[in-house]
Amino acid sequence: MKHKQVNLKTTLISSMILPIKRDFNFDGYNDIETRNYSLPDFNFRSYHFLYDYKTNQFVENNILDSLYNIELLPKRKEICTKYSNNEYSELKIYKWEKDTLINTKGYEEKEINGIVYLTIKRNNKTIVSDSIIKTRLIEKLNCE
Repeated sequence: MKHKQVNLKTTLISSMILPIKRDFNFDGYNDIETRNYSLPDFNFRSYHFLYDYKTNQFVENNILDSLYNIELLPKRKEICTKYSNNEYSELKIYKWEKDTLINTKGYEEKEINGIVYLTIKRNNKTIVSDSIIKTRLIEKLNCE
């Protein structure tokens, strides 16, 4: 068995890097993720190296690298991301179409002058934007 060396980049010296093997593109092969927990607001980003079985190499995926707090939903073959801070939160669901990651649905919530605004999106199009209907719509969008 041949061993292959993979150089994983790191961004911050103070970051805690943990290599994790998971199948991020649901192709049956384990990929590599390195998590960066050093962000000050408890959100984390990772670097992702997807295994390319044709070339027998790991290739960095910049789209996955740009997402926060990734959760895999393998039964649905979807990826869920969540991000939040004091004034803004979002949840997005992605699906792979060939080699492209597509944002299929999600919500954004932001507070402006004490009013909470909610925007629901499906296939990157806004379907609802309101400040009142938050509770019943968010219940339908989750990472479970």
